[in-house]
Amino acid sequence: MTAPTRKRPDVNPQILALHDLQVQDRNLTILEHRLSNIPAQLEELDRDLSTLADMLEAERKRLDETLAFKRAQEEQMAEEQRIVQESKAKMSQVQTTRELSALQRQIETTKRMADARAQEIAKIEESVAAVEARIAEMEAALDELRAKAEAEKAKLVDSQGTLEKKVARLRKKREKLVERVDPELLRTYDRIRRRHGGIAFAPASEERCLGCKMRVPHLVYAQLVKGETIPHCEYCGRLLYWAGHFPEEAERRRKREAERRERLERAGDDSAGT
Repeated sequence: MTAPTRKRPDVNPQILALHDLQVQDRNLTILEHRLSNIPAQLEELDRDLSTLADMLEAERKRLDETLAFKRAQEEQMAEEQRIVQESKAKMSQVQTTRELSALQRQIETTKRMADARAQEIAKIEESVAAVEARIAEMEAALDELRAKAEAEKAKLVDSQGTLEKKVARLRKKREKLVERVDPELLRTYDRIRRRHGGIAFAPASEERCLGCKMRVPHLVYAQLVKGETIPHCEYCGRLLYWAGHFPEEAERRRKREAERRERLERAGDDSAGT
């Protein structure tokens, strides 16, 4: 929790009050954003499960269709084999060479059809085995994903409850902080905050607005250093304060920037070495 800014007689009290409010609102915005993302995360888990379940159902349907086709082929092959057997039985009853020749052609043709169908059935059986293997893998994957999803959902729901309590506490604290801010200034601040993702009161350092990185006119910057007024950034519209009024915050910012540059340099060195 950030401690309230200490009283400083050389700085406009509204700057101090607005700074405390902005620090509080920044934390509140972060928590509210995390909280608002939880329903989408829960939906994504359900969507992943549903997608895999649909894929599994499609494979099962494909297997059922393949098995039905296999049964139809087996029935047709059995019918062809029956015809061959009946035709062979008739051979002893034929009376002419022509009838015998016709019967032999029928037997050979039907036998070739039955043999071809047997080969087709063998291929279908290979396909069935492959689909059954995929189904087994997908069932195992679905069970694993379902277990992970349930565990993740439990964590998200628990996190949701914790965040809701934190947000409630911060909102209650905010109610006290806004009492220190001039009503007209507060309305302006809230309007800008909604437009800029929660950041309405931005520091300025080295004649630059750190909200948009654009240059602050020299005269305006001089006013900021005096700590008497609260001007706007003419580029992004945020309210401004001089970073030097809050040296601890400025030091934290410098450390973060140094760490960021160090990470970029390391990334550049790693990239050059590959």
